[in-house]
This record gives sequence, C-alpha cells and structure tokens, in this order.
Amino acid sequence: MAKYRRRLLALLFIASLLPGCAPAAPSDPPPEPAQSVPEPAAEAQTASPDAQAAEALAAMTRTQKIAQLFFVSPEALLGDSGSVTAADDSLRAAFAACPVGGVLLAEGNLRGPAQTKALLSGLQDMSRDVLDLPVFLGVDEEGGTVARISGTGRFGVDAWPDMASVADEAEARRIGEEMGKYLRDLGFNLNFAPVADVLTEPENTVVRRRAFSDDPETVTNLCAAFSDGLQSRGVLACYKHFPGHGATEADSHKGFACSMHTPEELYLLDLPPFRDAAGRRIPFIMVGHVTLPNVTRQASPASLSHEITTELLRGELGFRGVAITDSLDMGAVTQNYSAGEAAVQAVLAGQDMLLINQGFPEAYEAVSRAVADGTIPQTRLDEAVERILRAKFAWQAGQ
Repeated sequence: MAKYRRRLLALLFIASLLPGCAPAAPSDPPPEPAQSVPEPAAEAQTASPDAQAAEALAAMTRTQKIAQLFFVSPEALLGDSGSVTAADDSLRAAFAACPVGGVLLAEGNLRGPAQTKALLSGLQDMSRDVLDLPVFLGVDEEGGTVARISGTGRFGVDAWPDMASVADEAEARRIGEEMGKYLRDLGFNLNFAPVADVLTEPENTVVRRRAFSDDPETVTNLCAAFSDGLQSRGVLACYKHFPGHGATEADSHKGFACSMHTPEELYLLDLPPFRDAAGRRIPFIMVGHVTLPNVTRQASPASLSHEITTELLRGELGFRGVAITDSLDMGAVTQNYSAGEAAVQAVLAGQDMLLINQGFPEAYEAVSRAVADGTIPQTRLDEAVERILRAKFAWQAGQ
C-alpha cells in the first residue's frame, strides 16, 4: 500500500510541472480573470489644410478646377442683368453647372440682414452640395467711401469714417473687429480690405481717402492691426492693390493708370505693407491694374504681368496665399484686352483667381480652351487651385 501511495505522489508531482495541467491547491482562491484596461480614446486627427487641399484637388475634374479660378457676381453666374437677392432654383442650377470659387456680393444683392443671411447661406449650401467645399463669399467693406453694409441704412451699422482718418493701431484693430463681427454674422468669409496703398501722389483720385497714410510704416502697421481684428472674427483679409496704387494720378476703373516710380521708390515706398502681409501669411492679395514702365520690361498692367505677380510677389516677397486680380471689367483692362485675352494672360502671369463679371462667359471659355490646348499648363492650373483650396480649408478649420 505504501508503494502505491509513493507512486501516486510521484505522478502528482510530475503533473504539477506540466504547464496548464496542475490542479490548484484546495486552499488557493480561483485565479482572477485578466482585467481589460480600456485604451485611451484616440483624438480625432484633422488633416492639415495642405493635405486636405491636395486630396480635394486629386478628386476634382478639369472643369471643376477651372471654375474655381473665378470670383464672380451672382448675376454673372445667371447671365442676368437684374440684382440677384435670393438663392433660388435658378441660381442653384447655375452654380451646379459652374461651381465658381468665389461670389462677390454688391449693394444691389444686399437688402437687409435676414435676406442677406438667407442668400449667403444658400450659396454656401450650394457649394458644399456640389463640391463638398466652402465657397468664398466676398464683399468690398473698406469703410468710408467704399462700403456695402455700413452706412446703407439697411443693416443698422453706421458709416465708418475714411480710413485716412484712423488715428492709431488700436482704432484700426477695433474697426477690423467690428466689421468682422457683422460680416461674419451675415455669412461673409472674405473682405476685400484693407487698402494697403501708400498715398504718395497728392493728385491721386482712386485711393486718396481710402488709404491709411502717405507713410509706408504707418500703412504697414494700420493694415496689420485692421487685418488682425478682421480675421479674429473669422473673416479673411485681402490686401490691395499690389504693387501699389498710391503713386498714380489716373483711375484704373476708367482707363490706363501709370506709376512712374523707379524700382528704388517701389521697394522703399509701395512694397512695405505687402512685404509685411506676405510675412504674416495674409491669405489674399489683390493685384491692381497699374502699369510700371520704370520697373517692368513690358507695358502690361501688374495684374497681367509675370514679372510683378510671379517674380516679385511670389519670388521676392515670398507670398504663399491666393493672388487675385482686381476686376477684369475695369477700363485699364477692357480698353486694351478682350475678356478672354485678359483672363488667360492673368493666369499665365500667376494669378490664382480672376475677379470678373460682365466678361465672365468669354473669360471662362478662353481659359477652358487654353487649358485644353496646353497654353495654360496643367501644372499652372493645379498650382492655382491648390492655393485656393488651401485657403478654404484653413478658413474652415478656424470656424
């Protein structure tokens, strides 16, 4: 009996050495089940505006890309001479057929707060439905003599004084903040302001009361303060009119406008506000229709000049945002170029967006043909559209 007891104990000892086979001692508690520790929730990683722009660009058709280049009025989209005040089915169909990158609203489109909010909200919805992208909704609300909201008696916003009367940076920022608030409340996301021209010509009729000063440093500082205030409210700023409209006597709205500044004068007097804008990553700069015979090798307006837009604005100043033309319907352009010629030349010069209304159909067709036949390289089109998309996604991320 003792012999069998010794064998049994030996077998139990051997079994205890085999993994998973040893019975638990009667006095030991059952093993605790392993506790599952929940993983910390991973934070949603939003792609950068650069990455979002690249992805959206890759998904777009050529027609959609071309449409993004244009910044037009609702009337230009519809081919209608009357003022558009509602985002109705006809406007929706027109936008779906040509989903432009931006829509500029003028005083005739803006009848009051409720109507304006409905119109702008409708336009934004159209863009998101068609492209899953926001659309730029722009307005000229500089203050003083150029204002589409303030001082009209329709929005309960008093008229602003001329920017030439702004005393200091604190006042400029306050004006920018207040403008930004009511513009954002209405649905705008882009204001074609501030005027960054340095008024060096006493006989200037274009920006005499619109410019902040005749001193480059003052203009630079007040533009920066105004833009900071505006953009703190979610409305993008657009400096204008590169490379400077303050040295002209003629009005480019009506015809040829020339600045006789030398390269030294241009760099010393006109460029400081725009150089600062490039360094501050301002999203938009509007290029004017000023001709600079002492600076450029060609007589074309700055807006159609590769030397000014690409070599100077991009190359020397390092601007990475969206370059947009002043209106291609202005006399400085229309007296010398057809709408189609101007549009194609502007894109080749380095403009990313074309502001145009009356000549929109011709300009659109001309750019489409130029892209199709290679006159405008695909790389130039993609470069422009990617900048537009990057600005849209950056604005969207800040909302």
